[in-house]
Amino acid sequence: MSIGQVEVLLVNQSEDKTREEVQAFLNTLHNLLQDQENLQILPREKNKNFTRKYNLEKKDVIKFLMDLDVSNFSASASDNNPKRDGKVWIFGQTLIDSSGYLGSGVIVYIKLQLNECVVCVSLHEAEYQLIYPYN
Repeated sequence: MSIGQVEVLLVNQSEDKTREEVQAFLNTLHNLLQDQENLQILPREKNKNFTRKYNLEKKDVIKFLMDLDVSNFSASASDNNPKRDGKVWIFGQTLIDSSGYLGSGVIVYIKLQLNECVVCVSLHEAEYQLIYPYN
């Protein structure tokens, strides 16, 4: 499957979400992240490589997620992994280092799911161009 096919597949599976629905998701996300124990980053190889490459600790990821707003929203879809049930929410965000400079313009692909906690399914450099309906 090529990158273009992946992008089309995601768009075809995407569910329309209103700005208000995205904001409600973000409000819940931000409330849950007040306690860092509520963040679970799945130990996928891409996630581990990304956090290692940019020397990100859990507190850094939490700050990064707390900075998300409606303009970062890309898509929402049903999770196609049978081990996880429910919706996944996809965001993109430019990586900014601690000094406030852009991290070489790196766009980060973020796939989240809310259960009793925040599950960060994906956190890595975007592999294709994301579409931002509210940007």
